[in-house]
Amino acid sequence: MHRNVIEERDSLYPAWRLNDTHKWNYWKLLLGAITIMPIRIIGMFATLILVMLSHYVLYWNVDFKKEIPSWKRKISKKIFAIGGYITLLWIGVITVPKNRDTDYSEWLGPDYKKSKEFR
Repeated sequence: MHRNVIEERDSLYPAWRLNDTHKWNYWKLLLGAITIMPIRIIGMFATLILVMLSHYVLYWNVDFKKEIPSWKRKISKKIFAIGGYITLLWIGVITVPKNRDTDYSEWLGPDYKKSKEFR
C-alpha cells in the first residue's frame, strides 16, 4: 500500500517521507512477524495472568462491602504499574519517567501546591 510514492503528498510532508519503501520485501516482513509476534502475544497473556493471580491471592479473604485496607491498595497499584510496564516492554516500548516540577501558579494561584493534595 505504501510502496507507491505520491509526489504531491510527499513534497508537502518531507519529514515523514519514506525513502526506503522500494527496498521493502513482503516475505522478510512476514518472516519477522511470524517468528516474533507469537512470542510477544504469549508474553503479554502471561503477564496478564500473573497480574490476575497476584490480585486473586492479594484479595483472598477481603470483604468488598467494607473498605479495602490501604496497604493492599498500595500493593495492588504497584502490581498494576509493574504489569503495565512489562506489557509495554513486550510491545517494544521503553518508557523513561521524568519528574518535572512545573510552576502553574500563573493559572492556579500562588498557593496551589499547598491547597491541593497530590497523590
